[in-house]
Amino acid sequence: MANSEETAAGSTPAEQSGDKQTSFFSREGNLIGDFSQGLGVSFKPGEGWAVDPATGEATYDTKFFTEQGYSETQAIFATLHEIDHVKEFAQLQATRQGKDIFKRRRDNAKKERRKHILENCLLDVADNRRVVEQFPALSDEVRKLYKEKLWESSDFTAKPKHLQLAYSMLRQGMLPDEEVKIDPAVREALEDLKHVKGRSGQERDITQIVTDPSLDPLKKIKLIEKYVEPVYEKLFEQDKEEKEKQKGKGEKGSGNPEDDFAGDYDEYDEKSPEAMSPEEVDKAVEAAAKGQNKNDIGGRQSAGYEKEHGVSKKDLADYQTEYAKIAQYIEPMREQFRKIVAERLIPYRRLTGFFDEGVIIEPGLAGQALADLSKGITDPTVFRDFEGRVRREEMPSTFEATAVLDRSGSMDSDGKKEEQRRAAILLMETLREFMELPEVKDNLLAPQLKTLSEIRSFGGTAQNVVVKPLSSELTEKQRIETFTTLGDCPGGATEDYISLGQIIEQMRKRDQGEPDYLDKVKSRAIKKLVIIFSDGASSNETEFGRKKSELEQMGVKIVNYRRITTGANFTSQMSGILAEAINDLGYTNKSKPENV
Repeated sequence: MANSEETAAGSTPAEQSGDKQTSFFSREGNLIGDFSQGLGVSFKPGEGWAVDPATGEATYDTKFFTEQGYSETQAIFATLHEIDHVKEFAQLQATRQGKDIFKRRRDNAKKERRKHILENCLLDVADNRRVVEQFPALSDEVRKLYKEKLWESSDFTAKPKHLQLAYSMLRQGMLPDEEVKIDPAVREALEDLKHVKGRSGQERDITQIVTDPSLDPLKKIKLIEKYVEPVYEKLFEQDKEEKEKQKGKGEKGSGNPEDDFAGDYDEYDEKSPEAMSPEEVDKAVEAAAKGQNKNDIGGRQSAGYEKEHGVSKKDLADYQTEYAKIAQYIEPMREQFRKIVAERLIPYRRLTGFFDEGVIIEPGLAGQALADLSKGITDPTVFRDFEGRVRREEMPSTFEATAVLDRSGSMDSDGKKEEQRRAAILLMETLREFMELPEVKDNLLAPQLKTLSEIRSFGGTAQNVVVKPLSSELTEKQRIETFTTLGDCPGGATEDYISLGQIIEQMRKRDQGEPDYLDKVKSRAIKKLVIIFSDGASSNETEFGRKKSELEQMGVKIVNYRRITTGANFTSQMSGILAEAINDLGYTNKSKPENV
């Protein structure tokens, strides 16, 4: 989308012809189709936003946004945002508990507008981050949209305090490097939410957690209700008291405490237009939940599975067929991980001996020690000490592996895209298996070790996307989306340098939210590996070399494998790369620091 953004950035519909605008959305429409994959609803351009739950077909209309002054790119983003809302609500209602909570909150929103605003602000941050994670090329226009159009002012002091809280979390979530001006009481409330103590006694940043795009929707709502809403309601009560003081003697309210803030709530609705009405969202969720054959028992079972995991059994069966082809490569790495677990397991402290020095004299040998000393033996071997071991100081606590994969048209031949897809499955499944080990899940390793995987693709503009976000999780939906996306290679270019630039930008943003992140990568406390697969040269070798060099200077290990000979195998290459990287996570490795 980079080229489209260059021509569209900052432009408005009034500045563009209708033909040009139609052409733009025709080119970029495949992004919307890709994003809605796995939802069970097929979104196509049309007049207005509407859903037919009987057929699962839906229409989107970008004019809803362009007519309000959004640029073309911003309208694409806003469209993706609306579809992501449907995705989240469909996932929330996958269980009976989630469905009940959704209905209760939907009913309450009609009576308590303030709670709907709070929830919307928090969901918007998570939804926006999820969209930008998958389509990083949109990030600049999204920032511009929030900074210059939707929330141009960072001073909320004229607003009721409860809205100051909601607006602050939204604006800072989208523009984290810009401070907001708010009432001291609101500032204190925000700080309290950033330092909530959990059961373990550790402090947690609730605002960060509930806006995490990877958080389960049901858990998100529970956390909002438990921690955020009570703070929000306390500020609302303060606002009500202030309104009462401002009223003249004998002046009575309407009986609805929200009426005093109706103007503020209306202003929010104007700033945050919803292209899909609640009724259309409900229809979309209903369509997503339906099975392929409602009259067949097997079909109903499939529908339940799709509802729970967001995938079909056929898709999963196809994925499992591919997994079987790479299973042979996983077992050797399982053995490597078993050794790492054995090395890092926290040992029980036990006394061993006997030594000529230690922490304690063996009680039964105290007399022997005195006798030895009287004979001039100055180092009697009567001491016991705690068992211990020496470990490498530079041992990584996190292993992040990103595969940057080619979706240009040339990958469509000679089984290359299938090989590459298996390599991606190998990476994701291997690192996911490690995180599922009981010793890892129960935090029994010292130091702890976390493994994260990420899949990115490149080609032309539409292929330069995040396929699977960087995380330690691997859901059924992520498996199928990766499998499906990597099976489609329509790109007309090899813009691998775009992906490397996006990784650099992602790392810098993480450093803002995670103190010393870049320093940890540089020092190898976080081991970061980027694996690039392609079948030919980059569309811009100079820019590729520049980005690769910049990442290496940041401490990232780059493996650039270009399959240009017949018979080369992406899967076996991935196996060798991972084996070498995993080997370096252990105690006994003697490799130089710069090796994987």
